[in-house]
Amino acid sequence: NMSINRDLEILGMFVEGVPCRSKMLSQSFRNLTEVKNRSSEVMVAYCKLVCSTNVMFYAKDANGKIVESANNSAGVFSVLQGLPREVPAISRNVEFAVYNQPFSIICPGARGGDIPIAWYVNKRALTNKTLATETQGRIQIDDYNRLIFKQVFYEDGRLFTCWQRQRLVGTVRLRVEAETSMKNVHSPAMMIGTTVILVTFLWIYYKALMTNEKMVKYLSFLFKTKVSPNRLI
Repeated sequence: NMSINRDLEILGMFVEGVPCRSKMLSQSFRNLTEVKNRSSEVMVAYCKLVCSTNVMFYAKDANGKIVESANNSAGVFSVLQGLPREVPAISRNVEFAVYNQPFSIICPGARGGDIPIAWYVNKRALTNKTLATETQGRIQIDDYNRLIFKQVFYEDGRLFTCWQRQRLVGTVRLRVEAETSMKNVHSPAMMIGTTVILVTFLWIYYKALMTNEKMVKYLSFLFKTKVSPNRLI
C-alpha cells in the first residue's frame, strides 16, 4: 500500500535506522506488534561538524540583497567598515633586582584595574597556593596583582608573563645581580667614559685650533708681545 511504500522509503533514507515511535512513520507501522513491544533506545552521538568561527561582514542594498561580503577573520575588511581596530601591543620590560633584597613586579600591559591578572612562568600558572608551598612564603601575589619578593634569589631570574582574559598582555624579564657587582660596574664605567670623552674633546679642539693659521699667528703674537714699562702704574 501507499503507507507501506512510504515507510519503506523513509527507512531507506536513514541507513542507521529510524526511531520506532517517530511520527515520520505511519500510524499503522507504529501499531505493529513488533514495534510496540520493542523497548525505546537512546542514541548518543557527537557532532563532527566544525562550527564556523569566521566573522563575516555583509553589505546590503535597500532591498536587503547582499552586494558585498568580507571575511574579517581572514584579514579582509570592507571599505564600508572603516579602519579596523588596532590590536594592543604586548608590553615587554626588563627589570634588574639586587640579590637578597625585596622587589616587586607589576604587569606592564595591564588594561583595566577590574580585570584579574594571571601570572605564568613558562606554561605554569603562579598562584599564592603554589608559591606558598614552593617558596615558603618568600614570593606572593598581593591584592593589586603584583608579584612581591621578600628576598630575590638568583634562581628568580627568568621570564614572567601576565595574562588578562586568557590573552597575553605583558612580559617581564627579571635579572638578578649582586649589589657589589652592580656598584663596581656602574661607577668605574662612568668615570672611564667621562675621561675618554673629555680627552677626545680636548684633542679635537687642539687640532682644530692648530690648523687655523690666523689663530696660530694671533697666539704667537700674544706670546711675543712684551708689556711696556710706561704702561705700568
